[in-house]
Amino acid sequence: MQQSTSSDILSILIQEEFKETLSLIVTDEKYVDFIKKYLSYLINMIADKKLSTVIKFLLKKFVMHNKALGDWIISELINKQSELTDGLLLFDLIMSNTEQFLRRIKILKEFIFQNFSAISSEEKPDYGKLNSLKLFMETFTSLVQFYFKNLQVPIWRDQVTLMSSQNLEEAK
Repeated sequence: MQQSTSSDILSILIQEEFKETLSLIVTDEKYVDFIKKYLSYLINMIADKKLSTVIKFLLKKFVMHNKALGDWIISELINKQSELTDGLLLFDLIMSNTEQFLRRIKILKEFIFQNFSAISSEEKPDYGKLNSLKLFMETFTSLVQFYFKNLQVPIWRDQVTLMSSQNLEEAK
C-alpha cells in the first residue's frame, strides 16, 4: 500500500502541469534539506522497476534546476559507490545541464584520480578496488567522448581550416 501511494505521488509530480511546482521544490531550502535527507531512500527505490523511471526523472530534474543540489547528488552517487549507481544514470545526471557539465565531470574525474592514486600508492595494490573504479572510468570516458562529438566544436578545427585557407591564398 505505501509503495503504491509513493508511486502515485511521484508520478503526479513528473506531469507537465506540475513542472513549476517541481522547480520551486528544488530551489526551496527546506525541500532541498528533505531531498538530501532522503536521497538514499530515493536511490534504493530505483531498484523497483515500477518506480525506476520516475525516480531517475526526479533526480535529473533536481540536478538540472539546482546547481548546488545537483553537485551534491552527483558527489553522493559517486562517493557511495552503491551497487545501484549505474553508469547510465550518472551519465544522464551529468549531461542534464550542459552549463554545469565541465564542473560536474571534474567531480567524477577527481574521484577517479584520488582513488587511483590511493590504490597505486599501496605497497600491494588491491586490484579489486581498481576494478570497482571501472564503472566510473567508463562513464567518464563516455562523457568526454560525448562532449567532443556533440557539445563542443574544438577550436583547432577552425584554426586548421583558417590555416589551410591562408596557405592556399599564399600559394597562389
